[in-house]
Amino acid sequence: MFNLRNMLRKTLILVWLFATVLCTTAQDTNPNGDLWDLRRCLEYALETNLTLKQALLDRQVSKVNLNESLENRYPSLSAGSNARRFFGRNVNPFTNEFVETAVNSLDMSANSSVPIFRGLRTANTIKRNRLTLDASEMDIEDARNTVALDVTAAYLSILLNQELLESAELQVSNTREQRERTNKLVEAGQLARNSLFELDAQIATEELNVVNARNQVELAYLQLMQVMNLDPGQPFGIIFPEMGDPDAMHPANPDEIYQYAESNQPNIKAANLRILSAEKDVAVSRGIWMPTLNLFGNISTGYADGRSRLASSTLVIDEQELIVDGTPVIVGFPDVENTFEDIPLGDQLNDNVNYGFGLSLNIPIYSNGFARASVQRSQISMQRARNNMDIQRQQLRQTIERAHLDAVSAFAAYNQGIKQLDQLQLALDNTKKQYEVGTANATDFLVASNNLIRAQNDVIRFKYDYIFKSKILDFYQDKPIGF
Repeated sequence: MFNLRNMLRKTLILVWLFATVLCTTAQDTNPNGDLWDLRRCLEYALETNLTLKQALLDRQVSKVNLNESLENRYPSLSAGSNARRFFGRNVNPFTNEFVETAVNSLDMSANSSVPIFRGLRTANTIKRNRLTLDASEMDIEDARNTVALDVTAAYLSILLNQELLESAELQVSNTREQRERTNKLVEAGQLARNSLFELDAQIATEELNVVNARNQVELAYLQLMQVMNLDPGQPFGIIFPEMGDPDAMHPANPDEIYQYAESNQPNIKAANLRILSAEKDVAVSRGIWMPTLNLFGNISTGYADGRSRLASSTLVIDEQELIVDGTPVIVGFPDVENTFEDIPLGDQLNDNVNYGFGLSLNIPIYSNGFARASVQRSQISMQRARNNMDIQRQQLRQTIERAHLDAVSAFAAYNQGIKQLDQLQLALDNTKKQYEVGTANATDFLVASNNLIRAQNDVIRFKYDYIFKSKILDFYQDKPIGF
């Protein structure tokens, strides 16, 4: 038995030494040189969070859609030009004459259309897109709130695990002091040496608990840096604030919190705006059944080579000798010699201008079910938007009720834990006295000590659980997140 205990003691000491080396290495890889408070963490996370950036991009899309619908109120204008070359026997497009040579032609046109009536689709589309843009703004606020809660939870996790680490380190120190006192009692013959072995095993176990606590602190730091999208390789540490007294925190009635949150939470506002947007979308779809009236106009001109015009005319007398009654007579025949020139490009474009305008009326009669299906789809989307609003309200109420119940339960557990901690401290003090006079053995002392350790850790967890749940309730009341 004595050799077995020695072997157990050596094994636990080796485990402690190995874990201490690992812990030291982990500490060196993340030196906490740059200290951040909660506000700085929140500001940085809001600048780098990818989900928030996605919400900002969605808002840009909604803004583009709104601008597009606003532009649809104005006339449209388009222009075009065609250049062609014909070979063989063709018709000159501007003289309507057959020609055997190659013809180059150029025509240009401009068209404009002004919507006069489109079944109110333009107006309803503008209203729908404006509501969608407002909903996108609320989505951004909701994303900011989610980031703030995630950062606060990760920040509190560091505080919690750091306090658990300090508790574990304090326990190791207390057990080592007890080991020194026990060693004196063993040397004096008042206690068996077996008591030292049990305390050595307890110290090794508590040292391992310290290592695990340090690892949890490092993990909590990593989680916060990941939420912030911060490079884990850079120096990072947080400022440990003065925590408020849990006894001074009194959560409000959950019904009052819900009534306030329902009117102010951005996700509820976004859901309500999307209902209004869906209603306008139904009106847009119904506009497909209504007639449309447009005013249109166009102007065009063109050019073709081979077109010529009279440049000048010259009277020419053609003299011919005729025999009249056997007598030669010179007779003059008048003739006109015309000179032609190609019509220049500019003159042709000016001469060939033609324009016109008119009204276009379109009356839908049957569209193969397209209009009916569009209205039905938009009505279903509206029902889904209303159902989503109910879901958001239900989730909000459940979250608030759960957070309130958790806060109340954590506060009750915290108070009960404080009472239990006082009693266990008295029990440990009494056991320690009995142990030192030999009326209690090492096992009794270690059981009392471990009970106190568990109670201390439970109180720490209850405290931070209550603080976080209180922060959630504060968040739904638009109170600033802080300590």
